[in-house]
Amino acid sequence: MVMRKIIISFLFLFLPMGIYSKVQSDAFKVDILEKKIKVTSPKSFKKNISVIVTNESLSKIVFKVIRDTGKSLGFHSVVPKSFKSIDLIFSDLSDEYYIIPFAPASQRVILKLGQEAYDIPSR
Repeated sequence: MVMRKIIISFLFLFLPMGIYSKVQSDAFKVDILEKKIKVTSPKSFKKNISVIVTNESLSKIVFKVIRDTGKSLGFHSVVPKSFKSIDLIFSDLSDEYYIIPFAPASQRVILKLGQEAYDIPSR
């Protein structure tokens, strides 16, 4: 009976830790879905970080990657149910990149180090 109480107490003590865990990644992960865009940002600073854009929608995605200085990294496209990896170079923690979806048009996605995972709804 005592052992049973110890096990139950142990479960209630440590079970919530897994429920409240945060999503982390070593690269930016941008999942483009039908109704929203999900963004996961790396927590730690590295000079070279990749962004992985995954197209989970049913249409081809065309987007542009821009640095906060205005420098463009060009246009990219991702066919449905596939992904594309793009290398980004950060000089410090305050640097930002943006993904601007053109087809279908959507809100710009901010790629900033250290942000919590977040969703961007469709317009």
